[in-house]
Amino acid sequence: MKFYKCKLGLAVTSALFCSGQLLAQDTSGKKEGSQIEVIQVTSQKRVQNMQKVPISTQAFTADMMEKLGADTLTDLNQSSPSIELGGLGKGSQQQMGIRGLVDFARNPGIDSRMGIYIDGVFQGRSYSADVPLLGLESVEVLRGPQGTLFGKNTVAGAISLNTRSPSEFFEGEVSVEAGNHGTYKTAAFVSGELANNLFGSISGSYQSSDGYYKNTFLENNTGDWDTSASRGQLRYVASDKLEFILSADWTDKHSAVPLAQAESSDAFNVAANFNTEDDSDSWGSALTVNYDLGNDYLFTSISAYREASFATMGDDDYSGANLVSVLFNEDSEQLSQEFRLVSPKNDVYDWVAGVYYFDSNLSSDRYVELGADLVGPVAGRIIVPTTLDDTSTAAYVHGNYRFNELWELTAGLRFTNEEKNVNWQQNNVANDPNVPANLPGGALGAIDYAVFKDDFSDSNWSPTVGLNYFATNDVMVYGKVSRAYKSGGWNTDFMTNGLDFFAYDTESMNNAEFGIKSMMLDYTLKVNASVFYSDIDNFQVFQRAFNASGNPAVQLTNAGEAHTSGLELETVWIATDNLTFTLNTTFLETGYDTFLSQGDEDYSGNKFTFAPDFKGYFGAEYFVPITTGELTINIDYSYASSQYTTPNNSEADEIDSFKTANARITYLSKNADWQLSAWVKNIADDEYLRNTNLNLLGARRVTYGEPITYGVNFKYMFE
Repeated sequence: MKFYKCKLGLAVTSALFCSGQLLAQDTSGKKEGSQIEVIQVTSQKRVQNMQKVPISTQAFTADMMEKLGADTLTDLNQSSPSIELGGLGKGSQQQMGIRGLVDFARNPGIDSRMGIYIDGVFQGRSYSADVPLLGLESVEVLRGPQGTLFGKNTVAGAISLNTRSPSEFFEGEVSVEAGNHGTYKTAAFVSGELANNLFGSISGSYQSSDGYYKNTFLENNTGDWDTSASRGQLRYVASDKLEFILSADWTDKHSAVPLAQAESSDAFNVAANFNTEDDSDSWGSALTVNYDLGNDYLFTSISAYREASFATMGDDDYSGANLVSVLFNEDSEQLSQEFRLVSPKNDVYDWVAGVYYFDSNLSSDRYVELGADLVGPVAGRIIVPTTLDDTSTAAYVHGNYRFNELWELTAGLRFTNEEKNVNWQQNNVANDPNVPANLPGGALGAIDYAVFKDDFSDSNWSPTVGLNYFATNDVMVYGKVSRAYKSGGWNTDFMTNGLDFFAYDTESMNNAEFGIKSMMLDYTLKVNASVFYSDIDNFQVFQRAFNASGNPAVQLTNAGEAHTSGLELETVWIATDNLTFTLNTTFLETGYDTFLSQGDEDYSGNKFTFAPDFKGYFGAEYFVPITTGELTINIDYSYASSQYTTPNNSEADEIDSFKTANARITYLSKNADWQLSAWVKNIADDEYLRNTNLNLLGARRVTYGEPITYGVNFKYMFE
């Protein structure tokens, strides 16, 4: 394997080679004889045709994300029905998951079920997961457990973001966008050769909005937000056998979007004695070294460091009274190292093997403040400081063995050892130094002061085995079984039930899957489908509830046995040279098989949270050649059936089904050096809920989806 000056800069980071195509590429039927392009992915740590990889995968290119109007990962919710990204407000309180396995890393003791990877580097905290889709070559959504190749905490799946690689020639683009609600966005990208055998690319963006909320108590507008981001890469080809790739990214967010509003208020009206403030930032850097050992064996090293932090302050009673307010913050830093060896692909077999090291340090200071209007002269805070260290080491091997041209065996195994330790405290502190620190009733619960230190260690095997049948060169059928796990830990939150439920056990999943990937009608029709069934042991469930004393409790418990099953369908059809249709759907069936909650309520038979039975997406693109250039019209429609937000599945905690429709029209100049777009989201301006639950006082709060937004975008491309 030799590293060349690739025109598209695809030396990349994981067993990649110089190719004339993008990592993930899809055309839309614009020219006579149009066909659906081959999509290249790195799901098995090497570049492969997505149609020949036995993993349920959906890929987005930069062009596809632009047509969807997707600025962050959350914006892919509609077009990728299996994923769920979002949360309270537009800030750091993010929930995420795939195939109905949804949660969020609310405190340092909780890990997410879905892994986010930037240039092959794991990003462990969900509050930093909703990164801008800036300067990316592609985004790959890997659905289902990915324990063998990606490791712990990928029970639901993984999302891989690939930075746009430097090009050999000088090129760039700049864009500006303006929309309603004072929305503004500017972005730029530039790439090219900096010196002999040294190539670089960098992108940056800034976007902001005045928001669409009104604070009826303060009588002012609120909900403004802004995001700054940059992403870049340097690639040095030292020789025809050795290359170095240095990647870096940075994101800074500020949001005043309310975490929620009172159920009794009109949509986008909040009554609070101060406006929400949510600030988060993250940055990271990775050095990838690719070395050709000869005979097409490739050795890769990825050394990475990342930091992230957030601070959220909000009024939790949603009224003008001084009752309850909250502050959450967290700082995290992580160091990781991966070494892997990728074999050549021959007629009989191919394999990849590697070792992995991960070390993270988390710290958090969070409090609930009980105001004078609630508890009078004994007003004060419940303070919960926490530190948590996590060290994980792993080794894995994964390969494919071909019996003949029709049959292929896929198998892999990963061993992981993990060590954690925690230092948690909870303290009730009165504002008046002359008042005893013991607030009424132990403030929110039975604990006035507590210190808890503990260690956790676990070892786990994550195997995969499957059989693939290549019926034709364009049709593959696969079946596999796999296992993955989610780490155990501690619920380092406000503990109101004592410490009996402080720790929780490791969650594990056994998954069986059957799928088909096909290209038909001379590559004008793609149909990919998968069916799956997963058994989950010690399913970790987060919920807001009330303890025996009637005080609110933030609980994370193991639900015993649970399961999820479903059908995923992804289709693209080039109906004519000018018209393309896309249809993506997900059918889900989820349930707790055995789940006795801390309050001795039996939730067995209930559905998972944020797991609708059906989600669907339909898109159409029409291309119109005109004398002075090209017009492209994109419309799409998405639908989600009703879903529950809490495991008790009460009627009050059910979100009704909702739908949204979007449109975009783009004019591209004849020389393809500039384009102008007009877009609108939620055309019908439908009001729909995205969340509903109880606040700390037991009052109902809700979060709405975004109202109608629209704007125009101008982009200039140069070289």
